[in-house]
Amino acid sequence: MKTIMLNVSVFNAGDDAYETALNIQLPTGLYFIKILDLEEKQINCEVTESSGIVKLACSLGYIYVDRLSRVDISFLLDVSSLSRADEDLSIIMQASCENEGEMDKVKDNKVTLEIPLRYEVMLTVHGRLLGNAILNIMEESVHLDSK
Repeated sequence: MKTIMLNVSVFNAGDDAYETALNIQLPTGLYFIKILDLEEKQINCEVTESSGIVKLACSLGYIYVDRLSRVDISFLLDVSSLSRADEDLSIIMQASCENEGEMDKVKDNKVTLEIPLRYEVMLTVHGRLLGNAILNIMEESVHLDSK
């Protein structure tokens, strides 16, 4: 299984945020596995899937998230079903709460994360050891990869 980890930080810059929620939309090919270190956090997520698009609706904190506090969450995602890089991955995340007031004025609570895809190449090299010649080739390859 091939996985990636999505680290999300939600910072409450305002008053205590009641019934705080984090909604995440994953593109086709990415699947939710679990939240890491869930026992230490007060997070509950419901996972739904429709037409290959996975949505996570997570409640953060117990009743509210304190003002000027941050909640860090690590999501483990399965990328095994991605077989080719047709287009970049787009993950949409939005934080919200049920506080009274004009929440429509909050502009920085939604973000779209674009992950550029590269083609995966499976490479197998066959050869024979001929003295120091193969060692020099290997040293040059390592040097080129480190730039």
